[in-house]
Amino acid sequence: MDFIYDIINLEFIVVILFLAVAYYFRSEPVKVLILFGHILVIFLLNDVLFPVRYMPDQLRYLNSTQDLRQITYPRDGFINSVGLSSVIFSFIPLPFINSVQSLAMVNFLLYLFILVFLRNKGIFTKTSEYFYLIYPSYMLYSSVALREMLILIFMLISIYHYIIKEKIVFSFLFSLPLIIIKPQNFLMLSLAYSIHYLFYTQKFSKRIIFLCLLGISAFMLKSFIISMFTVPSGWSILQVIDNYRYYMFYEDTGSYSGYIHVESWMSFFFLAGKGFFYMLLKPFPWQCDNILHFIQSIENLIIFCLIIYLITRPIYFDEFRKYVTFLKIILIISMSIYGFVVFNFGSAARYRFGFLLIFILFYFYFLYCDRVCLNYQNKFTHLQIKY
Repeated sequence: MDFIYDIINLEFIVVILFLAVAYYFRSEPVKVLILFGHILVIFLLNDVLFPVRYMPDQLRYLNSTQDLRQITYPRDGFINSVGLSSVIFSFIPLPFINSVQSLAMVNFLLYLFILVFLRNKGIFTKTSEYFYLIYPSYMLYSSVALREMLILIFMLISIYHYIIKEKIVFSFLFSLPLIIIKPQNFLMLSLAYSIHYLFYTQKFSKRIIFLCLLGISAFMLKSFIISMFTVPSGWSILQVIDNYRYYMFYEDTGSYSGYIHVESWMSFFFLAGKGFFYMLLKPFPWQCDNILHFIQSIENLIIFCLIIYLITRPIYFDEFRKYVTFLKIILIISMSIYGFVVFNFGSAARYRFGFLLIFILFYFYFLYCDRVCLNYQNKFTHLQIKY
């Protein structure tokens, strides 16, 4: 019976996609084929390429969303990552939520929403749009029944308002749902915004006001965020980080045996620096023990080379260099911290793809804008010399 409901859902998705194709991609057949191939991926993952229990959290999101669709109190509650994510999923207008494939189709609709949003805002370049469409990890996590697409949307819109619209208040507001859905990412974004804003803000008064607001926000959110990590209040920052790393080590390995506690800031920075590269590249080819890990390893090498290519391109205008610096800050923070605390290859791929996608899309955008301005300046200078 679930299969029949999914057929109805599929027809709904195909109609939506045809409308999008008719408007946006009528003269781009390759992109159309990729999008329809993405729908096929949804039905080639769960219980085909791997069992649903390979990503067991999918069932929690499915059950809670079904509860909400039936106007029942969700079994996981509301004020937690599963509860809030399920509330949002339940309001997305897919006819039926009866299987993990149904919820995966909801995530595909969110994938289309981001695609349309970035197209309308003029963020895509030719290269970055193809990257958006064929990035394997992104295709995977937008085709399963997890919260990763919601995390990506709130992160992307928050960063968009910060580096494109230059509206830090709206940026902060759009990041607030992450406090419940993914508090680690909220903290990373907040740290990146704070470092960048304080470094580039010229007026001393603005810095003071920002620091005051930051202190008030930290005081109001501290207990709530720490409680999400099940850490008693009063611990030092290093202890909080080490506790979370300790928990992740047990979750990924099933044992506390072999764990080495972080005793000093020196060891923290050493391990975080090492973790930056480890997060970007793991699993290494010699660590692969199945085809999925091998694909991830090749993907990581390609993306690492792409990042090296991007950061070695010169930026000629300060306004664009300013926000490219922000992208570098958020990349360093996210990869270093996650590289420090994550020990599982699957978790690493799941946590990093959103940050990498945002970094690459916006970096290509600023490179394009920089080259356009440079060409315009050169033409203007040439005309002045000529006349």
